[in-house]
This record gives sequence, C-alpha cells and structure tokens, in this order.
Amino acid sequence: MSFGFYVTYVALWALVIFQSLVMFGMLREMLNLRQRLAPPPSPAQEVFGELPPGTAAPDFTARELRGGGTVSRVDLVGRRLVLLFLSPHCKTCEELTREAQELYRQASSPLVAFCAGEEGDCARHVEKHGFEIPVLHDPTRRISQAFGVMYTPTAIVLDARMRILAYSYPQNAQDMKQLLEQTAA
Repeated sequence: MSFGFYVTYVALWALVIFQSLVMFGMLREMLNLRQRLAPPPSPAQEVFGELPPGTAAPDFTARELRGGGTVSRVDLVGRRLVLLFLSPHCKTCEELTREAQELYRQASSPLVAFCAGEEGDCARHVEKHGFEIPVLHDPTRRISQAFGVMYTPTAIVLDARMRILAYSYPQNAQDMKQLLEQTAA
C-alpha cells in the first residue's frame, strides 16, 4: 500500500469525525431551540405533590357525570368537605367506592368525588356503584394536577373557605370513615 492511500484513509476518517461533530452540534441547537419555543407550563403542570395546608384550593369547573351540570369551586364555598379523587381503573378505588356510598349517607361532611379518565369509563363506574355522591369528571386530569394529586385514591379535606386542611390516601372503608368523622368535627 502506498503512502497516498494512508493519507486518503486518514483524511476520510477525519471527515467522518468532523461531520459527526457537526451533526451533534446541530441536534443540540435544535433541542435548545425547541425548549426556547415551547410554551411555558401551565400552573397545573407546575404542581407536583401535595399543596401545603392552608393553601386556597385551586379554581376549577367540572361537569357532573349524573346530572350533566357544571360545578365550580365557588359552588362549594361555605361548607367543610372532602374531595375524593378516583379512577375507574383503580382496584383500591373500586373497593373504596362500594363502602363510600354508605359512609356518605351516615357522615355529616359533604363528599365530592372527581373521576379521572375517559367519560365512558367514569360514567360506567358511576352507574355500576349507583353513586349518590356528586361525581365530577376530570377528563384531562387537569384538576387532579392542580390539587397535586399524583395517584388514586386521594382524599383532600377542605375547610368552609376552601383552604386545604389535609391530604389522605384511604385504602379501605375504615380509613374513609375516620377521615369523614374528623372532617365533621
């Protein structure tokens, strides 16, 4: 092999390495541009985890699954209540829902449920359990995110001025009963 062959071989490899570096630089700049052009996150996307006690409950408006009317935060002001976040595909929620109906009838604290998921799935869940509890639909989980709910079931206790008092993660009817009794006090 001749000297010219080695020079050409090294030059071609240098060209390949140079092109790779240029491509990586272009990719990095495209990602930086994408981040700069992305819209800022909404307040609901910024919340991660529980909101501190004493924090005002986020504003929301949701459709009630049984009646079809809308309910907003303003409609619930003036009474202490428990918000129960459920999912129709959650096994614990399924078991808890069976007992929550009876507890709701016995407790003096109002209970409002939010169902996160497809409307059809939530409607079947409501129908299956014969809900008397008002169930609001949260199709995009935007309300759940605004409250910092990361998984279901989650219960949030609110005072009459719609300030957060506590979060709870009921796993059975006894947990829910204790929560409703504490809220009624």
